[in-house]
Amino acid sequence: MCFVLARPGPGRDQILTAWISPKFDTGEGLAIPQHADVLAPSLAEIISLGLLVSFYIFSNEVLTESGFFLVNSIGAVWFVLTLGYGAWRMTLADPIALWTGLFWFRVTSAIYFGIGSLTQYFFNDTTLKYMQSYYWVNPNILLKANLISALAVLIFLATVWIASASFRPKSQKSAAAAK
Repeated sequence: MCFVLARPGPGRDQILTAWISPKFDTGEGLAIPQHADVLAPSLAEIISLGLLVSFYIFSNEVLTESGFFLVNSIGAVWFVLTLGYGAWRMTLADPIALWTGLFWFRVTSAIYFGIGSLTQYFFNDTTLKYMQSYYWVNPNILLKANLISALAVLIFLATVWIASASFRPKSQKSAAAAK
């Protein structure tokens, strides 16, 4: 994925671009990052989410409802750490990636599906009863919801990973093959 910033001439735009991200290969009137795989998930992120989905499936088949509390807690923290790692890696590779949809997809998924599924374990009884007056959730339903959200994020990020490898510009494919 390429970021294109127009530069009308020497001056403020060039300085701002260089200050935001020093990893730009400046061309005539354009600034394109040298690394187009900033947005692509790392293989470690894909493997971690795959292991998390396997962990949820295995736990659903083997454990009883008394063990679901621990599985839901471990899985939610695992999910948050995996997506947090992906967002952090994107930001370190190129700070401009902070303004992409894939960065915010990771952040919001981690908050909503990761931290959000942990909330019922940390609220007091009054708040929990108020929340459950809208929709009552038991640990088994929460495990299935966590499995669905982890699987959906895995499928989405795996699709982005495959697409970024398949649709990379020819010049970057030849540079990657040379390494």
